[in-house]
Formats: sequence, structure tokens, C-alpha cells
Amino acid sequence: MIAIVAPPAWSSSSRARIAAPLAHRIVFCEFLAFGHCLLREPDLLGGYADALRLLPAARRRRALIAPRRAGGRRVPFGIRPPR
Repeated sequence: MIAIVAPPAWSSSSRARIAAPLAHRIVFCEFLAFGHCLLREPDLLGGYADALRLLPAARRRRALIAPRRAGGRRVPFGIRPPR
């Protein structure tokens, strides 16, 4: 599996631009993991059901938090960038 680790300074659009060519590989890897779960560890299927059940509430919470995170861009701990 290929992991993409981006420094925090990167914008989400640049992460998406890097991940887009790898999307088919990521989907294939997840498909294989689900197949392994079906065949070898059926007890883990409850985790998939829980994730699907909790997804709507998580998306609602994210919709509330995202505008607050995007606005302002205050400097953490009073640190100023070099000029």
C-alpha cells in the first residue's frame, strides 16, 4: 500500500492532485482488505457496519467544524512567520 504523507503546510488541493493518480490503487487495496475481512475475519464486519452507521453524524459534525477551521487562519502560539 502506498501512503501519502503531506506536510501540514500543503493545501488540500495539492494533496488531492497527488492522490488522484493513485485513487485506483487505493480503491483496489481497500477492496482487497474487505475481501480478506470477509474470508478470514468475519468478526470484523461489525466494524464496517458501525462505520456506515456513524458516517452521517460524523459528516454533520464536520460540516459544523469546517467553516470555523477555515476562517481567520490565526497564527498559533503568537509565532510570526519570517519576513
